[in-house]
Amino acid sequence: MNYGSDFEHGKSMLKNFIFISLITAVAAYFTNGVLHNFLLCVTILAFGGAIWSIVKYCRCPHCGKVIFMGVLVIKQCPNCRYDLYKGKKVKKKR
Repeated sequence: MNYGSDFEHGKSMLKNFIFISLITAVAAYFTNGVLHNFLLCVTILAFGGAIWSIVKYCRCPHCGKVIFMGVLVIKQCPNCRYDLYKGKKVKKKR
């Protein structure tokens, strides 16, 4: 089983959507008129794409639950404690 490939793809898509959302939001702040409205629409669509990529791709390959919080920095599933990239059970740290 190819652990983490969908998760890695989802992370890269999420990064791109967040970047687009931030750039268009800043650009919309400094413009007015029709361009401002267009940039706000692009920002909303990019933010919706970010949420879509989390729901679609950012799932644990072992338990299948969606990982919302910390998806860009997390290395193990918070639910089942499996490594998201290798697929092995992570030992508890004491």
